Amino acid sequence: SYHQENDEDYYVFLLSSEEQILSTSRSWIRHVLTLMLSVSSLIVFLKLRKLTKGSSTTQDNSNHLLKRYKELQYMAIFFGIIIILGGLVLQRLVELDGVKSSQSNIFVTIGSFLKILLYFVILMDAARIAERHTSNSGEREQQEGTQQQEGTQHIEAIALSHKDSIAIHDSNKSEIGQAPPAQKPNILDVNPSIGQADVDPLKWSVSLVNAIQFIQLCMSTETWRVLAAIKGEDNITMHDINTHFVIPWTRGTGCSIALLFDQDPGEVELMFSHSWSASVKQTFNALRSITLMHKIPGDTRVFFCTLCQYQPGDGAHRGLSVQQQLNMDPFSQVIGSKPKYGMFIIHTLISEVYDRLWCVLEVHEGMQAKIELSGLFDPTVWKLSAFKNMMKVNTEGAKCAPSDREKLVTKINEQGGFIRLDKKILGFRKSAYQDLKIALKFEALLGVDILNLEEVDCVAPSANKDVAFGADVDDDDE
Repeated sequence: SYHQENDEDYYVFLLSSEEQILSTSRSWIRHVLTLMLSVSSLIVFLKLRKLTKGSSTTQDNSNHLLKRYKELQYMAIFFGIIIILGGLVLQRLVELDGVKSSQSNIFVTIGSFLKILLYFVILMDAARIAERHTSNSGEREQQEGTQQQEGTQHIEAIALSHKDSIAIHDSNKSEIGQAPPAQKPNILDVNPSIGQADVDPLKWSVSLVNAIQFIQLCMSTETWRVLAAIKGEDNITMHDINTHFVIPWTRGTGCSIALLFDQDPGEVELMFSHSWSASVKQTFNALRSITLMHKIPGDTRVFFCTLCQYQPGDGAHRGLSVQQQLNMDPFSQVIGSKPKYGMFIIHTLISEVYDRLWCVLEVHEGMQAKIELSGLFDPTVWKLSAFKNMMKVNTEGAKCAPSDREKLVTKINEQGGFIRLDKKILGFRKSAYQDLKIALKFEALLGVDILNLEEVDCVAPSANKDVAFGADVDDDDE
């Protein structure tokens, strides 16, 4: 009897000791598994952060996307294995706690497995997008390289074969080559019934789609290819567009490009401010981005002085000289009408828009009219560091023709001064900086730049809405 009682006590002691050991073991295993899952999650998170902070993929480093996505796939597989093994171990540990808990844990394990499978499928799809984009980019770069090589080989022969070739000038207005005259497109070859003098300045507008289409028409010509070969495509400016396309295509008509597109234009609802020395290609992409990043309809009317004013100054019937049009002050009229979408200011890499005092005045008048001011840019060429470096501006140092400076400076100083303008410009440039961060993160994660999401020609018109595209002019054009 004594030995039996001692054996029972010893058995109870062994059972309690075993349960204590199992409980401690389960606790430690759970801690280890939790730590492993946490470390795995942290690694995946850091990989994602590294990806989203990557530089733009439109240049030489486009192949980094495919590599990053493959690394993320490996991390997804590793993460999935950890979850599955952890679930199996936890399932085994809770078997001592009863069948119901074990069944519940099985469901948790299956759910975790399905979740990680979903992550893996998403990453596989992302990798395919990146691979397709890399392949397409390589084909485009190869095609562009071939076209540039062919253009360079024949450029001299092309220019010399046309007796009416037009001189090409650099930023210092020095002649650096000749370009053949551009053939006028059929869409602009019309017999207008009205001229510039017949239209109210508030209706000097062209639809956003037509403005983009016009630049595309210019880009499709032999003249553009010659300009690109001599100057570099990013260095073609609005001065070049005006000299080689706008003036020849509108000469003698009395109509601006805008009026040749549409003889019944609508009123302005948005003002664009830009410099004539800005890159046309970057301006083109900035215009394309506005439909996606700011939800501006494609049929919106824009006032772009290069396109919406009559530029030849040839005394054509119903036409106006540049000075006559400037005397009507269309920029102030548009801003004073408080356009619905406010004013967008286009920024390009080759020209600081606020080096021009006339552009500074447009911001000043926009503030006076209390309209919304926003920055616009080409998301395919800007980097965050470059955008951040140009954030602050000293508008008081902006330049214009000596005959205009005193008048403009006095007007600005009497109504708030330059410091107020500097703060306002800094404010909307900070907002544009955030837009650029979003565009670059989108590109880094999906492998396509935001401009490839939707062609502006496919934007469905929502209403007859009008936008203004006001631009600064240089001294000779003022």
